[in-house]
Amino acid sequence: MIPPSNPMIIYAILGNLSVTAMFTAGFIPGALVAFAMMGTAYLIARRKGFKGDDDTPPFSLPLFIRTCGKSTFALLTPVLILGSIYSGFATPVEASVVAIMWSLFVGFVINRALKPRHIYLALQEGAMTCGAVLIIVGASTLFGKILTYEQAPQKLAQMVLGFTSNPTVVLLLIIAVLYALGMFMETLSTLIILVPVILPVIIQLGIDPIHFGIILVLTNETALLTPPLGVNIFVSSRIAGISVERNALAVLPYVGTLTLCVLLIAFFPSIATWLPRFLGYGL
Repeated sequence: MIPPSNPMIIYAILGNLSVTAMFTAGFIPGALVAFAMMGTAYLIARRKGFKGDDDTPPFSLPLFIRTCGKSTFALLTPVLILGSIYSGFATPVEASVVAIMWSLFVGFVINRALKPRHIYLALQEGAMTCGAVLIIVGASTLFGKILTYEQAPQKLAQMVLGFTSNPTVVLLLIIAVLYALGMFMETLSTLIILVPVILPVIIQLGIDPIHFGIILVLTNETALLTPPLGVNIFVSSRIAGISVERNALAVLPYVGTLTLCVLLIAFFPSIATWLPRFLGYGL
């Protein structure tokens, strides 16, 4: 939801929309999702009695300010990313390279915490994680190609769009379709297949395409947490060293929270459209 976001870029290109408008529209929904997820994590931690390390000092405002002061250069990373994009200094893809170079500079020169050995271990762990994920992505891509060959997404979308002309009902049905497809298809494949089919009808029904784009990205993001091919489940299981089955059950509260956020944005479009319109990017 927060730039640089590849799904937003792909959607903007496919829909002939402003990438900057999509990025701007993602800030408020992104903040909403972030606070909702933090609230969910807090409630689960309180309910299950999770605590920090025994030697961790209790939270206090002076301690928080001192910690932020020590981490100033690290906290400048998102400012550098967004600033380079919105100033025109770098494209979103180039901004990711800028972020990597800045992070290496902070780690090696400022904090002096990184060593060449750490880079090697990080690359090794990244390669192992990517290898596990690519197996899942490969199976998902193959299944997606079968669905594409059979024109299943198009048929499903046309069936939904032919069911009613009520914009709210159509939006809810599309969300349901995206959830179903997201369980089996990779995000970019879903966007490339569905956006050319759905977007013209969405505009015809009077739904703001920027608003729909935020819903589309967030719904696909939620689908990454749903089995059987939820890539994020496999990645987090690998990192945490727990079984996929146990992890799939543990993410259900977060899936519920994300679903509530999707519905909230669907019923209150101004959450996504107010900021870009205020800045002159809305339709």
